[in-house]
Amino acid sequence: MLKSVPRTRRWAAVLGAAAVLAAPLPAYAHDAVLDSNPKDGAVVKEFPSEVSLEFSGLIKPDFNTFALTDLGSGEQILTGEPTVDGQVASLPVPENKRAGEGKYQLGYQITSSDGHATRGKIVFEVSSTGDVTPSTAKPEAKEEASASKSQDANADTEQTSNFGLFAGIAAAVMLLGVLVVAVKKRRDL
Repeated sequence: MLKSVPRTRRWAAVLGAAAVLAAPLPAYAHDAVLDSNPKDGAVVKEFPSEVSLEFSGLIKPDFNTFALTDLGSGEQILTGEPTVDGQVASLPVPENKRAGEGKYQLGYQITSSDGHATRGKIVFEVSSTGDVTPSTAKPEAKEEASASKSQDANADTEQTSNFGLFAGIAAAVMLLGVLVVAVKKRRDL
């Protein structure tokens, strides 16, 4: 005849399984933009014939989108699926879509190497006084680019802190459960 498993052992097994399932998982950072054409915050003389972004990881081939917007009018000039080649995503800009002087934003969404969507934007300006590197770009272009990066960082931090809160609560509940089991076991002796 099989003896039934004591209740304290069952609770210990349940709590052990919960501890394994709730253990903190390694954090995977989404891929980030390493380089772009045009550069983020750059002032160029001519509208680019192609826009491209180089990421820190290999881009998955599905669900990638670029959108080019005139910041002055808010008009979306071009949207499309970029060509992916390893870590680089690029989209040709047809001649009839190349606008004149002004500020432009290249918004993107790519599927990162970790399988998650990565969104963001770069800002550039077309001006007859162009070919200014991002470090000497006009202050407002730098501020817009900095604000974009700050918003992306805040979103990642919020997700990370929510996970940390959940993991902390789960650990506290597990510790409480282990203490309850230990006390019950001690009483049974």
